[in-house]
Amino acid sequence: MVAYFRIQNNLFMAAGALAGLGTALLGFGSCLEDMPGYTAAFAAALAAFAGVIAGRILSFCWASGALKAIHRILYVEADPEGFLKKFAPMVERVPKNTIEYVDGICRLAFAWETLGDYDRGLELLKNAKPENLKLHRLIGTSLVANQRLRLLLLKKEEEQAQQVICQMEELKEAARTRAPAICANLEQCLRLARIWLSVLKGEKTEAADLTYVREEIALAGNPIYRQEMEQLFLLLQEQ
Repeated sequence: MVAYFRIQNNLFMAAGALAGLGTALLGFGSCLEDMPGYTAAFAAALAAFAGVIAGRILSFCWASGALKAIHRILYVEADPEGFLKKFAPMVERVPKNTIEYVDGICRLAFAWETLGDYDRGLELLKNAKPENLKLHRLIGTSLVANQRLRLLLLKKEEEQAQQVICQMEELKEAARTRAPAICANLEQCLRLARIWLSVLKGEKTEAADLTYVREEIALAGNPIYRQEMEQLFLLLQEQ
């Protein structure tokens, strides 16, 4: 998450290095004077490095809080326009071969989904390219696929949605042994997607489907997602 705040992260680490070096000089200055030159330099460098590590930790904590505050604009306050204004410039500054960029693109696409501009969201997802990730490729691909699937279902693009469901089934099997948590999350996403697709196809509603969607509504902390699930529940009841 510090990738979104690179300047602040560098400042935290620089301040940490100076603090570590200053502490060494003030607290152990006399000891350093009695050491051979190279030993004193090594000790000072070690203190500065410890400060950098401390600064990095503080930076991570600060970035976590700052990012949660920005996410809150969309996921709690349900203000997609405010979120796009704040978050879109930050995503553009993140290196495109990182999971932070892919995750950021998916969140921006969700904001456009909230505004009802599904085509804009789908177009934005083309920029993610999770296959280029050196790390976290599986989770990045899963995030993009799931967000794309949501947009296609909302657009009622049944055939394309089915294709993405097949892709996510493959991802789920790939994650079964490598990343069980991702596998479990994909299974939940797929179950909901199948229900959603069955509604679009006009297929008969199963009691288990109604129960599952009702549970999703009850557990939803995101008001936007809850509203979508409530709409889906009404459609299920009409069938």
